[in-house]
Amino acid sequence: MNVYLSLAVIVGAYLVGSIPTSYLVGRLAKNVDIRERGSKNIGASNLASQVGAWWVVPVAPFDVFIKGTLPVVIASEKILGLGIGIEACSGLAGIAGH
Repeated sequence: MNVYLSLAVIVGAYLVGSIPTSYLVGRLAKNVDIRERGSKNIGASNLASQVGAWWVVPVAPFDVFIKGTLPVVIASEKILGLGIGIEACSGLAGIAGH
C-alpha cells in the first residue's frame, strides 16, 4: 500500500467534501449569498427557501455522488486498490469535510 497515495486520497476526499455546493449554486444562479439570508445556513434547505426549490436539484446529486461516493470508489479495489481501511477513511474524510 502506498502511504502517499492513501494520504492524497483522504485529503482529496476532505477537500471535495468541503466544497460549499449550495452556496456556490445560490451565488451563481441568482447572485444570492445564502449565508446572509434566511437561516444563514449554507445547506440545501436554505438554498431552497432563498433561491428556489428547483436549484436544490443539482446540489443533491453532487453532494451524494461526487462528495460521498466518488472518493470511496477511487480508493476501492476497482481503481486504486488501497484497501477497505482507506476506503472507510476517505468516506469519513468526505463526511468531515462536509
